[in-house]
Amino acid sequence: MNDLILLIEIENSRCLVTFNGFSSIPYMMIRKGSNLDREIEKLTDFKKQSGLVQLRNGYLINFDIISRKAPLFSQKSYTFSLDITNNTNKTIFIGQISAQPYNINRSRLVYQFVSPVKHFIINPDNGIIEYMSNNYNDNKTIVEYQIIARDLIYQQNTTINITIHILKPEFISLTSLIYFLKISEILPPGSVIFQPNISNAENLQYSLHGSNSDLFTIDSNTGQVTLINYLSDQFYSFKIHISPINKILIIKLTVLDYNNHRPIFSNFPLNLTISSEDIFVTKLSAYDLDASDNENLKFYLLDKNQRNFFSINEKTGIITQNSSSNQTFIRLEIAVSDGLYLTKTHLSITIRYYSKHRPTFSSDEYAFEYNKILGQILAHDSDPDDQIVYKLYLEPDGVTIDPYSGLIMIHRDVFPRTIEFFASASDYAQQIVYTKIRIIFPIQPQFTSNLYFISLTPPMKIP
Repeated sequence: MNDLILLIEIENSRCLVTFNGFSSIPYMMIRKGSNLDREIEKLTDFKKQSGLVQLRNGYLINFDIISRKAPLFSQKSYTFSLDITNNTNKTIFIGQISAQPYNINRSRLVYQFVSPVKHFIINPDNGIIEYMSNNYNDNKTIVEYQIIARDLIYQQNTTINITIHILKPEFISLTSLIYFLKISEILPPGSVIFQPNISNAENLQYSLHGSNSDLFTIDSNTGQVTLINYLSDQFYSFKIHISPINKILIIKLTVLDYNNHRPIFSNFPLNLTISSEDIFVTKLSAYDLDASDNENLKFYLLDKNQRNFFSINEKTGIITQNSSSNQTFIRLEIAVSDGLYLTKTHLSITIRYYSKHRPTFSSDEYAFEYNKILGQILAHDSDPDDQIVYKLYLEPDGVTIDPYSGLIMIHRDVFPRTIEFFASASDYAQQIVYTKIRIIFPIQPQFTSNLYFISLTPPMKIP
């Protein structure tokens, strides 16, 4: 049949549809009330909801009239095929149906089977149909179902028929076409690394394909793959061709580094001093000469009693303090493992309790004469190794204090005659005490007048 060009006008929009030499009658879904619907009504003796209509040029169109806002399919039905001769436990993609919504910007389409269906599912959002079960025991080789497309916004539905032709296993059943295997690098030559698991495998022939003929060999009758040399690389891949069924098995091989080294702690702290108030203690690090084991290293705190006060993140090696143990010294029993070997050690920690005593100033008030370096304030804390930090309050601009030494300095020249401000001293436990600071300006010599008149008479000489 010759090619046909059809001009379709729908909702004030026009579209050219080309039928390329079709030999069967084309099909169209037409929304009720559209221009094409009215045109078909004019061409028929009475209004049909479906059937055949002859166009003005003599060609026939198979059509169905659907609701004005219903989803629109481009074909009357769908036909799919399902090959379950090589089915695995994974889902198998069968096909996809798709409907055109009434309003592409507002409509929300969902797809579902009209009746409950065994073995098959449909994605409600995109219309993808999949086979779910690997235990298809139905004798049917052709199944038919109805699927409905619902427009949740416009509350309109369209039903479509699907047919699935099932290709059942007639000769063999393969559990998989791609195999991911892991073997040790010390596996000796002669070791079997792969054996196909095929039912009804009589009269099959196997051949090995790939660039690893110097490493692997295959039994042409059983498909058993044997190692003929030691492996030096980390990854290998080869194919097995099965005849006469013309199937290809893909083997992807990962060579595991033999675990013959213990993990080693690195940058290990010999002694730590922490506050009883601290949460973070330290972060441990370790490595393994077996490269593949470095990703699997785990850290452990071995003493269950110590776990009441400390914890360790087994992945990161971060040690934290959960609560105070009331001890001033502790040796944590820690270890790192690569899954086979366990390396143990002790971490010595000195714990300071800085909250027993608060700082005290040597004076309740400090008075300094004006100078670039005013002086130094000092506080004392009886807790061993406690650290005191100094800070000023209400100080004028240009006055600073060293937070650790308590040395006060002035960085400007002009000040009011009276300067008073305050300073604090705080320890590790954030216990704070305060003191007062005054700056004293000493009395300077002054002239009795701002202007002097001197009479000069000879022989007076001005030095």
